[in-house]
Amino acid sequence: MSTNTPNPAYQIPVTPGFSQEPTYPQQPPKKNRTLLIVLAAVGGVLALCVGGTVIAGLSGALDTDTPSAATPTTRGAQTAAAAAPEPTKATYTPLAGKDIALTVKTMSKECFGSAGCLVTFNIDIAYKGGPVEPGSVWDVTYEVRGGEEPLIDTMEMTFDDTGIHGRALVEREQLIQTPKSTSKLTAVVTAVAEH
Repeated sequence: MSTNTPNPAYQIPVTPGFSQEPTYPQQPPKKNRTLLIVLAAVGGVLALCVGGTVIAGLSGALDTDTPSAATPTTRGAQTAAAAAPEPTKATYTPLAGKDIALTVKTMSKECFGSAGCLVTFNIDIAYKGGPVEPGSVWDVTYEVRGGEEPLIDTMEMTFDDTGIHGRALVEREQLIQTPKSTSKLTAVVTAVAEH
């Protein structure tokens, strides 16, 4: 039996109007996005134009050199505005040794005849320079002269809005031996350095 007719036992029943070929779901039609892109571009250009106009309007309103039609001014008002001083930024000078005057203040003196004297003293500070940056701290090295040997020491000076605040740090008493009872003690600044 070798015929080309299919065996009815192996046939699959076919529903009328239904094909045996597989069907695939249809894709929805593509949306036209060209209109959306054009509208977005036009909106962006409009936003830039409006923003530029607002910025130009604000900068024109802040310009005091050119009077606008909306704000009439007089010649006197323009002169007063031009004469008003601009706020200045504070300028500070660095601390310099020539701006510091030191005075030796004798607290006690014990003399031993021809052997000289033992002098207890502290240093009095006077600052005569320009404004120094508030909060700055400086090391001031000084030399006391008039003793048998020069005494070299360093004090710390701190500045704030009200001026110098180094006095408390140098009121400590110091001791020096002088060759005679008539020896005069002096102090000079030898170096200044910021912390």
